[in-house]
Amino acid sequence: MNEPDIAELLQQEHEAVRKEKSASRASASSSQGVYPRAMGDEAHYGVAGSFVRLVEPHTEADPNWLLLLFLTYAGNIFGRRAYIRRDGNHYPNLFSCAVGPTSGGRKGTAFFLVELFFKGIDDDWLKSIPSGLSSGEGLIWCVRDPIHKRESTKGGAYKEVLADPGVLDKRLLVRQTEFWGALQAMRRHGNTLSSMIRDAWDRGTLNTMVKNLQAKATDAHISIVANITPEELRRGLLAEDIDNGFANRFLWCCSKRSKYLPEGGKSLDDDLQELRRAFNRTNIDALDGEMTLDVDAQDIWGYNDRPEAGVYSKLAAARAGMFGQITARAAQQVLRLSLIYAKLDRAHRIQRQHLEAALEVWRYCEDSCRYLFGDLIGDPTADTILKELRACPLGMTRSEIGRDLFQRNKSASEIDRGLNVLREAGRVRFEMEDTGGKREAQRWFAQ
Repeated sequence: MNEPDIAELLQQEHEAVRKEKSASRASASSSQGVYPRAMGDEAHYGVAGSFVRLVEPHTEADPNWLLLLFLTYAGNIFGRRAYIRRDGNHYPNLFSCAVGPTSGGRKGTAFFLVELFFKGIDDDWLKSIPSGLSSGEGLIWCVRDPIHKRESTKGGAYKEVLADPGVLDKRLLVRQTEFWGALQAMRRHGNTLSSMIRDAWDRGTLNTMVKNLQAKATDAHISIVANITPEELRRGLLAEDIDNGFANRFLWCCSKRSKYLPEGGKSLDDDLQELRRAFNRTNIDALDGEMTLDVDAQDIWGYNDRPEAGVYSKLAAARAGMFGQITARAAQQVLRLSLIYAKLDRAHRIQRQHLEAALEVWRYCEDSCRYLFGDLIGDPTADTILKELRACPLGMTRSEIGRDLFQRNKSASEIDRGLNVLREAGRVRFEMEDTGGKREAQRWFAQ
């Protein structure tokens, strides 16, 4: 074989390796998988489903986000009159966030339509919807209890006087159209927004240990609806937000434009009147107190003596990586959704159709998380290593990872920690190889 032939073969080999690496990188970058399948008919049950079917032909908004948004608004307007008991009381307050392109997600359009529906149902509540989450203290102030303070009397004694009457209606729905801003606010030193949001989802009792803040809130019924782009979401969620459970209190919902309507949709205010009347009847006739699952719904959910037969064990099962942590409250989210469906149906108990509707909504949100986060670990060092290893089918030695990938800007202990995280999660493996020297080298591969 002459020299030109050798050169040509080397060139072909180089090109093949380049294409293979390029394909691997493309596969790694799209590891989040396919876009979630739309919510099925089970989710479009009752008043919520009727609302989406009515408005969907006349809007470019994503019907999946429209449905989840409607459920979140409805759950807040219901307040804390009913609950389901599972390791504590769960009320019908949800935190929902649409994730999609800045304009192509048509996320804001959905807000307009849902609020159009609730206009006239409870105008005082609707007018009180704030935006601009920035601090935990600000959130408390919106739902504060009466504030009393001590004042001295002429005789030198003290008496309690009412300094602020507080807020009587503890229902609060926060509309955060730019969720990125709230995530950035949470980064500021001493900011309590993250912990207050978590307390609002868990128990509705909010207070801080700030010396000069006298406000606290009890029995607050707080819901959050928000928008963010996929890029901002991935950048904005830090490891601590994943670890402390902030992220898994939210229902993350992929949202994209459903269609193009150059002339816009028709006015729907009159068409919504009958649905409004149905909702008003629901709200007036709503039952107070504890809600339970009926027999059919319990059969689907599962029983203590045979948990493997129901969906609860699957919802509560541990899952690896960032996706697993963000979906760790699957069972609780499904219960809250099913409670809202039952109340919309004026049902005395949560029935099969309510639970099946909730499971389908959760399926879409879970698939959204899988699409958005893929199998990211949530650790920046580990995720960087994993992405590079997937682009290198021949693997990388431990020294190559430190030298070529991180340009020696990461300490050896940090790289080792990242590799151990990946190994424990079953994402990578290593083989020992002979280097011709005294010591063998570790060569790491993605798997």
